[in-house]
Order: sequence, then structure tokens, then C-alpha cells
Amino acid sequence: QVDLDDSMYVSYKGIHSLAATSSYGDFEGAFLSGKIQNSFKDFTAGRLKYAASQYVPSLNSVFFALSTGETSQTQNDAFYIYNTKFKEWHRWPEIEAACLMLRSNNAQDQLLFGDYNGRINKCQIGEYSDYETDSIIYRIKTGTIYVDNNPVSVKAFKRIGFLFKPKGQYTFTVKAKIDNAQPQSLAFTQSVSGAQLGVDFILGTSVLAFDSNLAPYMLPIDGYGRGITLTIEQTGLDEQVEIY
Repeated sequence: QVDLDDSMYVSYKGIHSLAATSSYGDFEGAFLSGKIQNSFKDFTAGRLKYAASQYVPSLNSVFFALSTGETSQTQNDAFYIYNTKFKEWHRWPEIEAACLMLRSNNAQDQLLFGDYNGRINKCQIGEYSDYETDSIIYRIKTGTIYVDNNPVSVKAFKRIGFLFKPKGQYTFTVKAKIDNAQPQSLAFTQSVSGAQLGVDFILGTSVLAFDSNLAPYMLPIDGYGRGITLTIEQTGLDEQVEIY
């Protein structure tokens, strides 16, 4: 159940919305899972009837616990999360959730899921770590980028740049893979160099700097090929990356 307006459910063909089916008819273009159908067709079909789901209003998201077959053929092993506001999908891999529920914790919605070892796991606890002290790895991988929209022509790749909002004094790692060559690892630093006038500037000692809201940052690479794939990783604790 999604508020009072809609119901969402899983079938052997895809993930559906009752409101969308009623408005547009029962065909593939109306599936909520239209954008992830290539993944859906690889899910363990016999496990679809054991899928679990939960709507979290504060996140505008519906969580579906599904058996993708990547880590288990007999258990739900990943979350596929549908954002009802932006109509987009997100994936949370390697999560074994037998059941899902929502509870109110200090007047805030909190997602709980039960795993196959009898444990109850709490999400949204305000920490960027697992149930111990290990950080949750932030990893985003792009598809192959053809900078001139031509997958046939060979290009020379010389520099990679990012626009991001500095959020602390730390780095994030980018691995650049040109065609099938070995990835090149680059460290992008999130920091403001020097001191700010009126904040921490010391006359005769400090280097004057400014607080950049959206810092462009470029690093050199070297390679020739048709396309490039980027993998962005952050393994530190409490070190978010906001890339534009």
C-alpha cells in the first residue's frame, strides 16, 4: 500500500502500480519496472512470490526485497528501491531481507528488515556504518562514455574532471578504465586550500583562500581508446560525496 492512492505489487512480468495499470492499461510501458526490465528478467523467477516490500513515506520510496540470484538463489539478496517522487530506481545489493516493516522511532519512520539468521536490522540510524564500525562503501559505476557519441572512433583521453561540493578534508577515488585496459586510479581531494578572511586567516602566516560552493577538479590520465568507464568509490566513515 502506498498512502491511500496506490498499491504496488510484483508479478512474473515485472513490478506494477495499480494506479498506472488503471490509467494506462496492462502493458509493459506502464510497468514501474520498465527502466530495470533487463535486470528483472534475470531475477530468480521461482522466488518472486517470496518478494517483500515496504513503503517509507519520509523517503518517498518503496523498498522491494528480491532474489536477484547474484549472491543467493534461495533467498532475497538485494533491495530495489523505487522513488515515487522522481520515478527512479536505486539498488542496494547484498542485503538478505526475509521480511520488511516500518516502525516509528522518536516520531521518525524507520525501516526494519528481518534476515535469514533471525536478526532484526535497523536502517536510518543516523550513522554511515554497519552494525559494527565499518563504513558503508559508496560506489557508483558509469556505463561506457563515448565523449563524441561515436563508439567507433578512437580518442586520446588526457584529463578527467568533476564538479562536486566539498564536504570535508578527505579524498574519494575514481578508477578510469579505457576500453579493456587496466584501470587508472585517481584521488580527488575534497578540501579548501588556505584560510578564509574573517574565519581562520592569520596575517603574515596564512594563504588567503575562498569557500567554493561547486569546485571543479581535474586530474591527468593517459590512454587511447573508444570509450571510458568511471567507478567512483568512497570507503571512509562519514565521508559523503556530492558529485554534480
